[in-house]
Amino acid sequence: MPNQFESKALWAILGEVLLLVLAPPLAWSQVGNGTIAGTVTDKSGAVVPAATITIVNDGTNATITVSSNSDGTFASAALPVGMYTVTVTKQGFRPYTEKGVEVHPAQVSSVNPKIAIGTVTQQV
Repeated sequence: MPNQFESKALWAILGEVLLLVLAPPLAWSQVGNGTIAGTVTDKSGAVVPAATITIVNDGTNATITVSSNSDGTFASAALPVGMYTVTVTKQGFRPYTEKGVEVHPAQVSSVNPKIAIGTVTQQV
């Protein structure tokens, strides 16, 4: 019958083996993704809070929507590597679209839209 020391050593070895088996896939899932982040401003350079940022994966058409915060910044993390289209909308402003945003593993791709005040048009 194993003594208390041998039992603890056995559990420690078992824990290390599990860590070696499980850690690489977990680490790879973090490394295999990237982030799109930026600051929404108007043409004068003032930040634009509460803008809607729509991020579309060009390869899969998967869509994520986030909002800019009070200082105009936004971020969307854990995005699969690929090409994206980023569209920014806000009432009173013209829509802004940036195509071909590349997301690379473990990197931040910057998108800093400068949106223009929109004109209200009326159709009769």
